[in-house]
Amino acid sequence: MNGAFPANGRMYPLHFTVNNLCILEETAGKPLPELLHSSVSSLRDLLWCGLMDEHITRETAGQWMQDYLAESGSLKELRTKYNRVFLLVD
Repeated sequence: MNGAFPANGRMYPLHFTVNNLCILEETAGKPLPELLHSSVSSLRDLLWCGLMDEHITRETAGQWMQDYLAESGSLKELRTKYNRVFLLVD
């Protein structure tokens, strides 16, 4: 389950490994399907999860998400990207 996220002028590969997803669910206290349809912090945590291999913090993931939104991205667009990665929408 992979995708990419634009930040700092490049595309960062998102790697949603089983271990990363388990860490995410344990940290958030919610199962993945709830996280996909939840709050802004859940969207940030999903980004952090996909970027764990880049060794970034949740705060950095939040800043990258803020930059994405400032560059005309939207929360709906971001949620749709995650859903596509997890094959929940066409």
